[in-house]
Amino acid sequence: MLLITDVEKGSIGDRAGLKPSQYILSINGERVDDALDFRFHTADEILEIEIREGEEIFRIYVEKDIDQDLGVQVKDFVIRRCQNNCIFCFMDQLPGDARKSLFVKDDDYRMSFLYGNFITLTNLVENDFKKIERLRLSPLYISVHTTNPSLRESIMRNKNAGKIKEQMMRLISSGIKLHTQIVLLPGINDGEEYLSTVEDLASMYPGVLSIGVVPVGLTAHREGLPLIISPDSDWAKEIIHISKPYQEKFREQFGITFLYLADEFYILADEEIPKREFYDDFPQIENGIGMVRRFLDGLEYMEVPQMSGRTILVTGVLAEPFVKKLEEKFKKTGQRAETVVVKNRYLGSSVTVAGLLPGWDILAMVSMIEGENIILPPYVVNSDGKFIDDFSIDDMRKFTGKRVYVAPSDITELAGVIK
Repeated sequence: MLLITDVEKGSIGDRAGLKPSQYILSINGERVDDALDFRFHTADEILEIEIREGEEIFRIYVEKDIDQDLGVQVKDFVIRRCQNNCIFCFMDQLPGDARKSLFVKDDDYRMSFLYGNFITLTNLVENDFKKIERLRLSPLYISVHTTNPSLRESIMRNKNAGKIKEQMMRLISSGIKLHTQIVLLPGINDGEEYLSTVEDLASMYPGVLSIGVVPVGLTAHREGLPLIISPDSDWAKEIIHISKPYQEKFREQFGITFLYLADEFYILADEEIPKREFYDDFPQIENGIGMVRRFLDGLEYMEVPQMSGRTILVTGVLAEPFVKKLEEKFKKTGQRAETVVVKNRYLGSSVTVAGLLPGWDILAMVSMIEGENIILPPYVVNSDGKFIDDFSIDDMRKFTGKRVYVAPSDITELAGVIK
């Protein structure tokens, strides 16, 4: 049973007689429990909607084009929380005054299907599996980390974590495709454990569509948390070295690289970022895998926006050499531009990615630098315009008195953002 919260005036749903405060019981005989059920079942052309209004139960019939929107809003589902206590959980390493939404530990298969969020499968019950299979919720994004049952239970500190291979095989046998992730921790799930996990996941191809490997992120706020060794250059070089034969084998067998390492590995190891072909269709671009390559290739085709005054290009330590190339593009058009590297004092010096820069640290740097324009890195603020430290982009504009823009994820669209 699902509550209707709003109906757009003049919409298909409005003309059919749907109203706020009514409850949807079923659509075409299928029970409707949440917004995902509603979205899935209203994709048909002919709908028989069972409604409850007060004590009365009746049916409404709708004919429409396939996937045509009804103009009906329903109560959103409550996000299913993570039941793990991972030894590397980034949320456990955040300062208490960080953006509040960051403390919501999401482990919801519906969010995985809708938005590509990674989930662990540890909180699924039989009805969840049946629903995934019935609705064909594919692809899903799975945080694996290791296929060694006892090691996964230890890393995630959850006795339900050891069934990952069986759970994945069940989903795959039902036609569900999976993108997978390994957060790699030095001395814990790397080395032979890592290669064993890669081999296990490769054996599930094409049910498993990709493996994304990212280094563990450690902040300066790990008081009372397990000791984890920080990734360094030698370790990154070793991961690249032992991964390469597998990547070459997978390209020969599957026609794709299949095993993709995060950009941080190549930057830490001071090795060249792989070419465009290596990343195939960039299956894990939102996981920070291939972003630098897309940026570098995009620079060749981008239109440099014409900006009055001097432009400050803000970035983190990791991306400095690449943003310098953007600075050169500006200067070739006769414009004044400067790359400004902001060190992360809020989370600690070990956090070097630009997307996690706090607003106050950025403000402290740019306030001392001459310039009329500021271009911030992609993803540095959320949809509400808030940085990780809850500072807002509006405050950035107010305190600096400068024009502030957030770069798009595709650098070729920068001129459009500035305009």
